[in-house]
Amino acid sequence: VTPAGEQAGASDSVAVLCRQVERLYWRTTTRSRSSMAVFSSALASSSELTAFFLRTLFGELGSKTFFLIVILTAWCPWEGIRDHENRGLQVLLVLVGSYLADVVRVLLEDYADNGTSLSSSFDAVCCLTFLLLACKARMELSSLDAQESRTKFAVSADSTSGSADVEKSADATEWNTAAFSSFFMAQAQPSETPATQYGTAEKYVPADGVLSGRPSDRTVSTVLAFFVSVTLVFLAEADNKSITDFPADGIKSAAANIGCLMAFLSSNILAVLLGLFCERSLSDHRLVFIVSVTLFGLSFISLTQALLHWSATRTKQAPTDPAAFLAMLMTGSLLRSS
Repeated sequence: VTPAGEQAGASDSVAVLCRQVERLYWRTTTRSRSSMAVFSSALASSSELTAFFLRTLFGELGSKTFFLIVILTAWCPWEGIRDHENRGLQVLLVLVGSYLADVVRVLLEDYADNGTSLSSSFDAVCCLTFLLLACKARMELSSLDAQESRTKFAVSADSTSGSADVEKSADATEWNTAAFSSFFMAQAQPSETPATQYGTAEKYVPADGVLSGRPSDRTVSTVLAFFVSVTLVFLAEADNKSITDFPADGIKSAAANIGCLMAFLSSNILAVLLGLFCERSLSDHRLVFIVSVTLFGLSFISLTQALLHWSATRTKQAPTDPAAFLAMLMTGSLLRSS
């Protein structure tokens, strides 16, 4: 092998080594870049989830739906205060129904045009519904006042009367029911046998089942715990702070959706716990009074929001260009002067 051949072989081996080092460098940098991209995307997703979670949570706390869930947890529009043995089931149905309404709202924000076209109508329906529920709670409060007054009067009457007037003496004369037993037995008439001819048979009575008789108040209250929560929370969420803060084109990210749903669930759980605390710690009179006042306040808030959306809708129909508005004013003044 000549020295020139040795130099050519050495240069070829150096070139091969350089190419291998370059390939190793590019592989390492590509992997690091892909891992950094994955890390940055995960960090961006987590930051977006946290941002939507906090924004939705602070928007829900103290909103109309928050106080509505508190009221529905402690008070039923059909049966009154939830202080019976089926309270746990009904509270669970209130929580599930309110969260289902929130999930539907988030889906509408994703796949609809932000749902603001019917906000005024929803607020008007909420205003009327809250007003009717407040009147129902006020009637219940009046009945509680009357019952409390009767109880106080009965206690005062018992305290003023003596014990000798309340209890009979041992040798008091009692009514002798045995003396007239034969007379009443003689006057008793035998019961007639049921007729079997056409037109006089007994009416049809359905077999035992769900629809065999009138459902109890407890059953109606349990059913309404779910459906009333779904309906009222869905209507009240139309103009809620957490919903109106969403982007105009909806939320398209999965992390944002998860953050919103987690915030809604957390807010609903806090509202349910607050309702249980109010039901356990307050008396019936104070609880019903707070329910009626809160419902009257929610009705007034819904009325103002409905009027605000209605006025904004009418303002959008007017000309917004200042030049066109001035031209319209000048044209009107000229016509009036002529």
